[in-house]
Amino acid sequence: VDFETLASLPKALADLAGRLNAHVAEVAPWKLAKEPDGKARLDSVIYAMVEALRVLAELAWPVMPTTSARALAALGSAVPGDATPDGGHRFVAHALPRGGAIPGLAEPLFPRVK
Repeated sequence: VDFETLASLPKALADLAGRLNAHVAEVAPWKLAKEPDGKARLDSVIYAMVEALRVLAELAWPVMPTTSARALAALGSAVPGDATPDGGHRFVAHALPRGGAIPGLAEPLFPRVK
């Protein structure tokens, strides 16, 4: 993934989102949920997926600040309103707390076009 220039950021973000989507399909958490001994693995998988979404939302901040803020708020993470004095963005390099609860259902970030 090339994050060298701002112009390459949207494609890099789309690539990362595609990889995350492929990983979800491969791990199949909906199948883990049905396994009697799959709870611990399911918890770990869900945590990793939510954390990956948090990082993706953080990385999207320079090109999609409003959508990034909505995604982070939906994940219960600090919104990048923690701006630097010059108005820039300070990347939050920490993970979501394990065992934390997601605040609830959120509105879709990209609603389907009818």
